Amino acid sequence: MREKDCQTRSYLFGRLLSVYDKLENDVLWDKNKKQGSDKWSDIRATNAERYWNVFANKPDTTMGMLERSTKYCVEYMKSNGLSGFLKKIEEAKGEILELLDTEENRKYKNTQLYNDFIFGYYAQRKEFFTKKEKEVKEEDNE
Repeated sequence: MREKDCQTRSYLFGRLLSVYDKLENDVLWDKNKKQGSDKWSDIRATNAERYWNVFANKPDTTMGMLERSTKYCVEYMKSNGLSGFLKKIEEAKGEILELLDTEENRKYKNTQLYNDFIFGYYAQRKEFFTKKEKEVKEEDNE
């Protein structure tokens, strides 16, 4: 797998898609647990999953759709004691958007992505899960 530091446009958009997926997935999982279920099969697909193909073809347009469709997730996290998770997700999103904000990327912002966006998506997922595992280990050691 490529390094997270890869900064191609497609790779960065893949990382961004993973951020939107994580944001919504965490909220859906929390709501599911509060309803008494701990099965992943009870959780609907996130908007990031549903718009995967559209995102690959029109990333900038789809990013706007995902931003709007996950606003409820931000509010939910703020009001349900998940601000720490939200902070990490927002930091990752901010970092990626900053890396995408170049003259070259703006020129091609809504053109089809190359397949390396998939590597970016999974690299970002891996980073989220690695951080979570590390935090759990640190809590266990306290």
